[in-house]
Order: sequence, then C-alpha cells, then structure tokens
Amino acid sequence: MSVQNAQLNDKTLNFVDMKAKLTQKFLYGADSSAMQLLLNLYDLEEKIHNIFPSYVSMKNLKKDILSFLRRKENRALFANSLTDAIYDDINRFELVMYLAGYKCGYSAVSEANELEVIALRHIDLCHLFERKVLFHYDVEYEDVRRFRKEAINRHMYSIGGGAPIQEQARRFSKAVLKRKVLTLNHYVDRQLQMDFQSPKKLYRESDYVLTREELVGLNRKLKNFLYRDGLRIYLSAYWCGINDSVLRRYRP
Repeated sequence: MSVQNAQLNDKTLNFVDMKAKLTQKFLYGADSSAMQLLLNLYDLEEKIHNIFPSYVSMKNLKKDILSFLRRKENRALFANSLTDAIYDDINRFELVMYLAGYKCGYSAVSEANELEVIALRHIDLCHLFERKVLFHYDVEYEDVRRFRKEAINRHMYSIGGGAPIQEQARRFSKAVLKRKVLTLNHYVDRQLQMDFQSPKKLYRESDYVLTREELVGLNRKLKNFLYRDGLRIYLSAYWCGINDSVLRRYRP
C-alpha cells in the first residue's frame, strides 16, 4: 500500500471514528454542540443538505401508554408525565436514526440510478432541474411504490433486518429511559403537589402510584415502541436519501 493510500485510509477512519464519538455524545450526553459538529461534518464531507426529520412520535407514544394503563383511572396523568420527561430523549434518538438512514440512502448509488430511470418516465428532464422534492412523500405511481418496497427490502436484507436498530433501541432504553420510567411516580408526585392542597378533592394514593410490575411493563412497552419508531424513521430517511441523491445530479 502506498503512503498516499495509507494516509487516505487513516483520514477515512478518523472521519468515521469522529462521527461515531459525536453521535454517542449527542445521544447519551445530550450534547447539542456535538450534533451541530456532526451535521457540519456531513455537509462538508458528503454534501448532504436536506436533513429535515419530522417528529411525530410522541403523540403515538402517548396513545400506547394510555392503552397500556387503560385500567388506571388517571392514566392520562402518567402518560403526560412520562412523555414530558423523555421528550428530548426521544427526539435525540429519532434524529440519530434519521441521520443513519439518510446517509445510507444518499450513498446508495445503484438505487439512485434505478430511481432516476423511473423518474424520467414521469417527469420531463427540464423539470428535474427545478424540483426540490422527487418522490419523498408522494408515491402515486405504481412503479415508484414497487421500487420503494424493493429498495427498502434489499437494504433491510443487507443490514441483517431490523436487528441493528433494535439493539440501538435496547441500549438507549437501558442507558437513558429506563431510570425515568421506573421513577415515574416521583415525576407524578411533583406534578400533584399543588393539587393535593385543594380541600375540595379527595385523593386515593393508589390512583397516583404505579406498581413495580406496572412500571416494568411500561418500560418494556417503551422499549418496543422505540424500536418500531426508530425503524420507521430510519427507513423513511433512507428513502429520502435516495431521492435527494437523484436530485443532486440535477443541481449546478
């Protein structure tokens, strides 16, 4: 191996290592400056600009919690308290999943080649130079829908199914979320301090305390939700990355 090639490999490894460390600092240390540096790295190294994840998960999570605690009279109180406590954590996990999926899609050259051929069947060449979105969210054409399904299936096969994302969800849940779930009663206690002073209301402690069994079950529910949510976001970002890779070819 030449000295030049060795230096290039070292530089690549340094980029990979740096991005991994920044991701960990952001995900587990809530270091927003690490994410800003990471986004700058992606922009400089790979010219990825269109990273715009949309956060829609907390509403779905709250529904899951309400369903799990359906026999609890004050289940809405617990659902609100938990989602408030982990809101920022879930958003960080989603952003990391989005970045991972987007990067894979953006660098999937063969998939971009195939999507470009499909795009030219439906869009005039001159219009491609003006497009800001391709088939990111609108897959009205049958061949686009079929290709999207095939591309995602191929990618899932190449990464070993959902196992890597499931493992990330498990680790994040254990390191960050589990403690907040198991101490949920304390969050509810603080929220109720003012209400308990009201002489007009009668409270039963059992209405505002979750048992250990309920807390463990809630933690398990949250971990499963995190995996499903992470996989959904990852695959959505993967598809967006492929679309942006095609559009990039028509940018000056």
